[in-house]
Amino acid sequence: MDSKRSAYLLLHVSVLLWGFTAILGDLISLSALALVWWRVGLTAIFLCVWPATFRIILSSPLKVIKNYTIVGVLVALHWVCFFGAIKIANASVALITLATAALFTSLFEPLMLSQKLRRTDVLFGILMIRGMMLMISDFDMTKVVGFSVGIAASVLIAIFTVLNKKYVDDSNPEVITAIEMATAFVFLSLVIPFYSTIEDTIRWYPDLQDLVLLFVLSVFCTILPFVFHLRALKQLSAFTINLVINLEPVYGIILAMILLQDQKELTASFYLGTLIILGIVFIHAFVSVRKKVESKYVDEFH
Repeated sequence: MDSKRSAYLLLHVSVLLWGFTAILGDLISLSALALVWWRVGLTAIFLCVWPATFRIILSSPLKVIKNYTIVGVLVALHWVCFFGAIKIANASVALITLATAALFTSLFEPLMLSQKLRRTDVLFGILMIRGMMLMISDFDMTKVVGFSVGIAASVLIAIFTVLNKKYVDDSNPEVITAIEMATAFVFLSLVIPFYSTIEDTIRWYPDLQDLVLLFVLSVFCTILPFVFHLRALKQLSAFTINLVINLEPVYGIILAMILLQDQKELTASFYLGTLIILGIVFIHAFVSVRKKVESKYVDEFH
């Protein structure tokens, strides 16, 4: 029981730390592209300087590195879109669009892994669109653009989650994360010179405050919750893990209200749409686990 309680505590701490990601993204004055470049760069350095991780990366097959290189590019694009949504709209808008990732994953997984598409997933997807329409009904154009960029971030995280699931047995999580972060850093480093020709006024170097916040973002909102999440996974079921992770938008929006006063920019229809989307996310989780239990029961008696 003590180990279970510790696992629950670690899991909720990790989700709470992830909830701070959007807050830090709002507070850091760098643009989304520069912010993500620094985040993945610092995270990759912190992970790769660990001798054991570095040795495993060097000994990994080229095919494994190639697979996670592709995922690393998607991770970079996801974070640019996520922080872009924060900069364009606000942290609450970015967080609630992120809540749709679980449902997008359930739709993409059968398509990408050659599995049967469940009709209930399609139904939940249609209901979620209704919630999204409520959320943007009273938005100005800036918020609508931010919302759209946030949905793009949610689609990207769904795609690379499915790919990670496909390749996860090829290596250990620390190595996977290190390769993906390093790839994201290299990819963005190649993109930056081309982007600079279009937008030459962007600031790439953080001031002291931004540097401190970037350090917090890389260590306390990326590496630490990742480690806590892995430890909790050893004691808790995957369903429990996913259910608690769905609380990230809730934690994040509450934090945004307290620290950023986001509620002053949002309408009642936004929160109604938020309740619909979060309700769909949790109902979808319960329906999914029930179907898995029923399927297992049928298999055992056939």
